[in-house]
Amino acid sequence: MTLFWIVLGVIVVIVLSSGYYFTRVIIYPKVYPYEEIYSKKVEEKEFEEEDWKSWQKEEIWVVSPYGYSLHGYWLPAPDSKKTVVLVHGITMNLFASIKYVMPFKKRGFNVLMYDHRNHGKSGGNYTTFGYKEKHDLKAMIDWAENRVGTDGIIGTHGESMGAGTIMQHAAIDERVKFVVEDCGYADLTALFRYRFHQDFHLRGWLLLPVASVFGKLIAGFFYSEVKPGREIEDLNAPMFFIHGIDDTYIPSSHAKDLFKAKKNGIKKLWLASEAKHAESKTKNPELYDQKIGEFLDEVFQSSLEE
Repeated sequence: MTLFWIVLGVIVVIVLSSGYYFTRVIIYPKVYPYEEIYSKKVEEKEFEEEDWKSWQKEEIWVVSPYGYSLHGYWLPAPDSKKTVVLVHGITMNLFASIKYVMPFKKRGFNVLMYDHRNHGKSGGNYTTFGYKEKHDLKAMIDWAENRVGTDGIIGTHGESMGAGTIMQHAAIDERVKFVVEDCGYADLTALFRYRFHQDFHLRGWLLLPVASVFGKLIAGFFYSEVKPGREIEDLNAPMFFIHGIDDTYIPSSHAKDLFKAKKNGIKKLWLASEAKHAESKTKNPELYDQKIGEFLDEVFQSSLEE
């Protein structure tokens, strides 16, 4: 019996230690240095450096409801009441959003982009995959509304974790008139289960619940509380679901699940060919622009008919 309890104790310690380790990996992701992302995206030709330097822009700081500062840029369009907020993915910063500026800028939108909590120049000590980030996004939209007026039209575009964030945000903020989610996740627990298997060759059936409990203790959320597919079920705002068909980081099945989950309002789905994670725009630049334009035309036509 003594040996049994020793073995059991060792197993418990291993499970708890492993759960704590994985929680730290999840909520404290490696974040790339600020200027390194800029140089990387220029080198990868995701945007033209001359364009970024020539665009009129204003560096802004907005106070998060959690007390830290959110860093961003405002790119105004003359006399425009249309605004899109661009939200980047995990480990990145606002420079990763620049490639999405032109499809909106050329159509007369003001563009607001910012650094997530725990990313770029923004504050915040850990990452919650949209659970707390959605309230930061709401603060940024408050700022945009104060700038353009309450009669403006505001939409959101998010990539990867940014996509997860904008979907969760749309469920709590009726001011959002359209949502473009690019390579987001339908269910964080399902994604982590997949990533555990891909990255660590583990099933995660025991470690993931333990890690989730540590996530609640340290960062204030259970992983099961992050489920964008559930959040958008009754959402009326028009939504465009975009995903690279060859994405192995967040499989395109998440986009299909999200599209199926949304019951109300306009919805469109595009699985971009030859695109891996966050590559739909770079692999299909003209088509991406065209499809964004078609979606926005449908959104504004629908609003005129109401």
